[in-house]
Amino acid sequence: MFGKKVDNVWSMVFVVALVTGVYAIVVFAIATFDRANDASPSINAELKPATDRLAVAEVPAARRPTKPTTPTMMTLDSGAFTHTSHWERVEGLYDGRYHGSSLRSFFGGALARVAFTGQGIRLYGIVGRGGGIGAVSIDGRPASNANFFAASKATHRLVFESAPLARDRHVLVIEVALSDAPREHRRFVNLESVEIVR
Repeated sequence: MFGKKVDNVWSMVFVVALVTGVYAIVVFAIATFDRANDASPSINAELKPATDRLAVAEVPAARRPTKPTTPTMMTLDSGAFTHTSHWERVEGLYDGRYHGSSLRSFFGGALARVAFTGQGIRLYGIVGRGGGIGAVSIDGRPASNANFFAASKATHRLVFESAPLARDRHVLVIEVALSDAPREHRRFVNLESVEIVR
């Protein structure tokens, strides 16, 4: 009897010790996990500095795009285009001429003018073996000569382009170069259109 009681006591002691040991292991594991979490930054802590950096980041101002120049073609019918006498009008000739027309003269001293507002101008004409020279001036100041001579005939050819001008109102004048040659050998200045750089 006494021996059985002793065995029961030892069994109870063993059970209590086992439970106590398990409990201690669980408590130790929880404490270790909590310390590990305290040592590592939280997700919010990691995100907050990045969020703060975004909040104070300066966005550079966008560059304002430069307004492109817009060329405008003008025919000889434009009210801004005038000329003296001794010019011959060619119409309805759609061989590449702008709007099928041009204005030509071989009389030395004959003048043609175009008033425009912009920062540049281009002059187009008909060139060929019968082409001559036109002296160009802008606002009363000599610019350069427009050459209408070429080995073969061609329409809508650039014969003069101004240097950059102030964006203002200007007047271009082209004068047929003087020639002592007989009339049948005189060379033409043959104007077709102008292009205004706004």
